[in-house]
Amino acid sequence: MYRLNDDQTRSLIRQPESGMGYQVVDAVTTDYKTKRGLVYNAELLTLDEDRRSDRVVMLTKSVAEALKTANSTVGRFRSLTVVRDSRTTVLSKRDAKLAGGASEAEVEKTKEGERFYRFSAFANDRRVTAENSLLPGTYATTEEDGNKVKTGKEAVERYALPNDDPASYRFTIKPLKDTKIQKGIVQPANGHLGGGVEVIFTDGTTKDTVTQPPARLPDE
Repeated sequence: MYRLNDDQTRSLIRQPESGMGYQVVDAVTTDYKTKRGLVYNAELLTLDEDRRSDRVVMLTKSVAEALKTANSTVGRFRSLTVVRDSRTTVLSKRDAKLAGGASEAEVEKTKEGERFYRFSAFANDRRVTAENSLLPGTYATTEEDGNKVKTGKEAVERYALPNDDPASYRFTIKPLKDTKIQKGIVQPANGHLGGGVEVIFTDGTTKDTVTQPPARLPDE
């Protein structure tokens, strides 16, 4: 696994997520080979080819601990680009007759007073800005669905997250009326059942719409 440098982190937070807290990426090496991988919180890269060995590490260490021993990406990768057509979830159309990925989901607008939750394994969630807003392309869930989640482990299972670290930090999001979102149902993936509601904030949210600090749920 690899620890991203600041430039790579800045590049990734300008790109949309693939799910809550992670991005599926194509990593181009210095010798122009393209390798598929996952990036957690825009800071830790694990390549598909190393998934088995990295999985052993991640079962015994948190992402924060793994970052301390991870290899640097300096001199190894030219670029990291989010894969737009690789999905671990399927978003359903409002009329329930069609289903497609996030990029094809119908855009809706939030209603007055609607609230949403974002579950994260990271207290320093990089999708939450210093102005307490969400970046464009950030995933969350509805308040109604999020209230069914009582622990960080339950969040991992319900939203089929690839990182087994408990997603125990719960951010509350209070977007302005008519904020653009895409809504659907998480399909089974990453060895988890899914079944939760997922919401993409297509253009992000405005200043002071994310409550800080996040609530801290029990891990298990």
